[in-house]
Amino acid sequence: SSNSRSSDASSNTVTLALLVGVVVAGAVVAPLVMVRATWADSAPRTVIAWWYAQGVLLLISVLSLAVAVTVVPLHGNLVNRVIDFFGALMSPHPLRGLGLSEAVGLTLLTDLLILVLGGVVVGSVNSWGRRLRHHDLVDLVARRDETRNVYVIEHDRPAAYFVPGRGGRVVVSEGLFNGFEGDEVDAIVAHEHGHRVGHHGLWLAPLHSIRPFFSFVPFARFAPIAVKAAIEMIADDFAVAKVGLVPLTRALREAHRFDVAPPGAVPWQGNVIQRRTRRLESPPISRRGALVAWLYLAVSGATIAVAWLSNG
Repeated sequence: SSNSRSSDASSNTVTLALLVGVVVAGAVVAPLVMVRATWADSAPRTVIAWWYAQGVLLLISVLSLAVAVTVVPLHGNLVNRVIDFFGALMSPHPLRGLGLSEAVGLTLLTDLLILVLGGVVVGSVNSWGRRLRHHDLVDLVARRDETRNVYVIEHDRPAAYFVPGRGGRVVVSEGLFNGFEGDEVDAIVAHEHGHRVGHHGLWLAPLHSIRPFFSFVPFARFAPIAVKAAIEMIADDFAVAKVGLVPLTRALREAHRFDVAPPGAVPWQGNVIQRRTRRLESPPISRRGALVAWLYLAVSGATIAVAWLSNG
């Protein structure tokens, strides 16, 4: 009937509009706001949790949008349409009568799943292999300092980094011992052990794996940078607890002297040195912004639920 068709059209419009809004907010708007959040440096663990929660919600919203496009010709809310659609797929002729919207939606859904899952798997395998090769190289050319539990390489310039993987390797150079005071060396080593104890390589791998495929999306571009900065600050907190604030701050001010770490390692130096130093030297910033960030995620999740249940 005309009333039924009108209701279905209204339901389609509401569902698609809600999901498009959540996708745009999660992929573009929220990441641009979060990378400028002044509270983020005072709550690095919260920042990591937020970016991963946003990533999960973004994936769910994009998949939901692809599903909504696929089942446009069917009746009822999105849940009922999906049930009817997959019921038809179980029939003896599942693709008979497949229209343009169904074909486009299925293609988007399949391609997205392949890119995301394939990117994570391929990226993780490549990263794991690169780290294992560097482990073997370190074991071959470095001497083990049992006292500090580090591997020391013969290199004149200061260097310090952590190579994730089974067991991990904290690697430092001879130049580090020659160029820094003993308590500064202890602070730098403690920072790298903070990466090892916190298994920070695991937090970086998924986001770095999807970035090459979705670098045009602000979320994929900014999330690895934000999480990398957060784990550096968590490792700083670990070093402060072990050695103290003053030697770590002095060592951070000399970060420009450090050599570049190899690919796949978590280095001492980086592009957030000034933020790390300012964070240690300044009073904590109010974290009220974190409540707003989590409220936004709650609203996004509720919006996705409404999109699935809406009848227009």
